[in-house]
Amino acid sequence: VYMWTWMATIPTAAIMIIFLIKNNVDFVGTFMLMLFALPTVMSGVMIKFKPLVFGGIAFWVLALVGEFAGPHIQSLSVPTAMLVGYLIPGYILRKEENNGTV
Repeated sequence: VYMWTWMATIPTAAIMIIFLIKNNVDFVGTFMLMLFALPTVMSGVMIKFKPLVFGGIAFWVLALVGEFAGPHIQSLSVPTAMLVGYLIPGYILRKEENNGTV
């Protein structure tokens, strides 16, 4: 289920990008954050790792912030989401693995 959750997200992202570019949407980052929030939350729930669940929720929150805060903030929402959603949980998971608590 874990693998297929992400495998289903990839073609969905590709199709979404094609539609967004065809409709002349300037910034696809907000849509990508919304799309990748769901499998991130699901992955965190499946492996019972709360920082990843919170990271997925941060994707949704930062997608909303990026959409409504304006173009300058919108371009910062994607890298912030990657930091909060993937990097921080990854470092926490690696630290727990190295300490033998995983």
